[in-house]
Amino acid sequence: MLLLLFLACSYTSIAMANDIAIVTHVENTNERITKAEAINIFMGRFRQYPNGQRAKPYDNNSSKNTFYKKLINKSPAEVKAYWARLIFSGRTLPPKSLKDSTTVIEKIQSDKQAISYIPLNQANESVKILLILKGSQ
Repeated sequence: MLLLLFLACSYTSIAMANDIAIVTHVENTNERITKAEAINIFMGRFRQYPNGQRAKPYDNNSSKNTFYKKLINKSPAEVKAYWARLIFSGRTLPPKSLKDSTTVIEKIQSDKQAISYIPLNQANESVKILLILKGSQ
């Protein structure tokens, strides 16, 4: 029985470690966003939250590949090619990059318009979770 409990807890922690939380400032007035809204923000289509407030997206370099695989099911090379086309055409720029989850949390805490992502198991009360991207990708 204890072995089953241990295995269940281990599976849950592994699954949570692979989940990605899209986060913002705790005082941001948006409570949730949809996956489609997240795609629009992070892929440069619209840089606004659902309530019309300006959104400033930031990439988390330590989770970037997992995030884009879960968000749009694209490889790093495909995401890079997408941005190359948009930059070349002068339409928009990609999100600014931050080094890791610690840097992301610091940026989120200092800017109410900031939006980024971190592994779910690194989220704490200093950020507001807007969306969780689940899956084993």
